[in-house]
Amino acid sequence: MMKNQIILLSFLLILISCSKKEEVKSFPFDNFVISSAGLHHINSLKFTKSDTIYFQKRYPEPIENSYAILKSTEREKLSKLFNGINFYKV
Repeated sequence: MMKNQIILLSFLLILISCSKKEEVKSFPFDNFVISSAGLHHINSLKFTKSDTIYFQKRYPEPIENSYAILKSTEREKLSKLFNGINFYKV
């Protein structure tokens, strides 16, 4: 009886672990840089195909570089946004 329960539990775990996972589309570019400049600031954000966003503050001095690691849900949202933009017609 115990052996049957272990086999059934193992089978269920295998089925659950083999469930199809949705693949996240990658960004439609290798690198994408957004910059913002004003009288008192110059900033840039750089998106790559990885899960990292890079930030650079160029003005006022000193230049500062930082980065953030995206959670998978955040990456999915950005991927949907970027894939919805037709960069060839912009």
